[in-house]
Amino acid sequence: MNFSGFSDFLQGAEDVDERLMAAIAADAQDFSRDDEPALNFYISRDSLNDFYVTVTELHGEYKNFSAGSFLCRSFIFSGKYLTLAGALMFGNIIRVRAALNYSPHIEIEERNIWDAYKNILPRLANQLSARCSEAFQEIFINALLHSDYKIDNSVNISIMPDPPKVLIDNPGIIKRRSRNHRLKKIFELAGMSRRSRGLEAVERYAPSFRLVEDAQKFRVVASLELEGRDEITDEARVI
Repeated sequence: MNFSGFSDFLQGAEDVDERLMAAIAADAQDFSRDDEPALNFYISRDSLNDFYVTVTELHGEYKNFSAGSFLCRSFIFSGKYLTLAGALMFGNIIRVRAALNYSPHIEIEERNIWDAYKNILPRLANQLSARCSEAFQEIFINALLHSDYKIDNSVNISIMPDPPKVLIDNPGIIKRRSRNHRLKKIFELAGMSRRSRGLEAVERYAPSFRLVEDAQKFRVVASLELEGRDEITDEARVI
């Protein structure tokens, strides 16, 4: 889809139907930190178009929506305003850094959540056994989804070689409910997060797994031992 004119399209409130406005109003009652308008942010059209392809493959009815309706119904916009969730997902306001501390040392960085999910996650998860890959993907997505990006804009992933493990360090403190309600909806729409799954796959893989909270630095660290992929019997798959 061509999103080149979506900003102008959304300037007129008459372009958003009454049912959609009612849905937005109902959603606003369950306010979260990513629901407010995000002004003057750059949006990557490549990221957004890739998201559109993913969503329409999963939900064929979304092909029938105009650009404006698609952006509102996928929680990226609220009326004529870009939400903070949309800016986090497709903008350039965060840094997701992955450091592979092997030889040679490799560092990868992406500036929005969608690109981190598409470009960093497969590179790491596909090298792991199926059960380890599923657990790793859960803590990776959990970090992106529950970070408090108003405290800090960075999520850091470090792969350590001996013993093989991953450390994921993200801003915020542990909450029972989602901090970023609208972002959670975008994740689910794109098939990135199964509804109410939590960290079940992690707990099956590593029963002693616990998130560690640093209340002074307002950071949460997840540590997971890694299990390599058996090329003969394993087929890791990015969810």
